[in-house]
Order: sequence, then C-alpha cells, then structure tokens
Amino acid sequence: RAKLTWSIDEQAGTGLLDVLPQSAGKLNAIRFLMGRENFSLRDTVFAGDSGNDLDVLLSEIPAVLVANADPEIKARLSREKRAALYIASGGYLGMNGNYGAGILEGVAHFWPEVYAWLRES
Repeated sequence: RAKLTWSIDEQAGTGLLDVLPQSAGKLNAIRFLMGRENFSLRDTVFAGDSGNDLDVLLSEIPAVLVANADPEIKARLSREKRAALYIASGGYLGMNGNYGAGILEGVAHFWPEVYAWLRES
C-alpha cells in the first residue's frame, strides 16, 4: 500500500511524485513530534504550498498556505472555510505573502502578539 502525492516544483518546472507508505506523511510526522515534544495546537503552526502539504493544510493543525502556493491547491483550499487555515495574501508589513513572508503573515494571524514584536524589529 502506498500514498501517491503529485506536486510541482515551479522554479525547476518539474513535476514531482511522492511515493510513501500509506501510514507516512507530514501530518503523521507533525502529530508524532507534537506528542513527543508535548506541543499543543496553540504551540504549532505549519506552512505549505503544494499537494504534498494537503493532509496538514486540511487538518486541525493551524496552517498557513503561502501566497505563492500551487494555483490548484489555492483554489481548492479557498473553498474550505476552516478556522485552522490561513491563506496568505500579501500586504502584511509591506511583504508579498510568498515563501517566508507568507509564513510570517500566517504566524501573526495565529499569534497576534507577534505582530507588535515584528513591527518593533
């Protein structure tokens, strides 16, 4: 039994196919680490941009979909109305919401106290 996940490396213009055991994946790995390190949902934020991130993006774990995400993934997740999912759009502190800027935007969404700290920096 295997789990197949298709995604695209846009920078390289290459299609990617992840072949993993059915029980493997990012969601299982994050849940394992949360348990081992005693992290709660309040202590955890995930960021993703492609098909191999969907299991976490659709879970109860607070998650950020960065602005440069795969367009199909963006369209699919835009239809989902989940409190645990934030879709970065840019404009936060003058940044574009892509890559690390999207992560910072999402972290500030889930942890508003971070906003003041980032404004000071």
